[in-house]
This record gives sequence, structure tokens and C-alpha cells, in this order.
Amino acid sequence: MKVDINNNTIDIKFSFRADIIFENITNKTFEGKKETDWITYFYSNVVCKDNSISFDSFIDWLDDNPNELMNFINAYMEHNKNMSVLTRKADEVDKTPINQD
Repeated sequence: MKVDINNNTIDIKFSFRADIIFENITNKTFEGKKETDWITYFYSNVVCKDNSISFDSFIDWLDDNPNELMNFINAYMEHNKNMSVLTRKADEVDKTPINQD
């Protein structure tokens, strides 16, 4: 997912870095139950790519582009769905150790 904030195109990639930023801001893990969590998680994903964007300027941008929050949520849900498929596929793989002799 790409967003254009203040004439800067940012390629959003869901990452551990964004999770850490969210947890440092909120002192909790992301659950996606409240709108403020989604907004803060979106911001966390933006600042791990461009840390020059303040939270206030991000909120101003989001106020002017409210559909971007739903785009972000949909992209996150799709990402999680894809990761779930990969996890299930990995669980199906035979985990018998290979004899190295």
C-alpha cells in the first residue's frame, strides 16, 4: 500500500518495527479494537518509513483523507489473511528431522 503524505510517497509494509513503535507509543500490543488504535498503528507504519512526519501532521492529513484509514485497514486485513495461509501451509510441511549423516 502506498500513501502520499505532504508530497512524499510512503510504501507501507507491515513490519515488526511498526509493531514496536505502536507498543512504545501506547504501552500495549495492537489489537485493532478501537479507532484510535487503528489510527496510531497506521501512524506507526508511516513513521517507520518517514520519521519526519509528526503525529499532528499525520492526523491533519488523515482528516483531509479519511478514506485512507479504511484503505489501510483493508490492506492490513489482506496482509493477515495471506500470512495466515502461509502459516497453515508451513504447519502442513513434514517436520521430520533430516538425517545429516
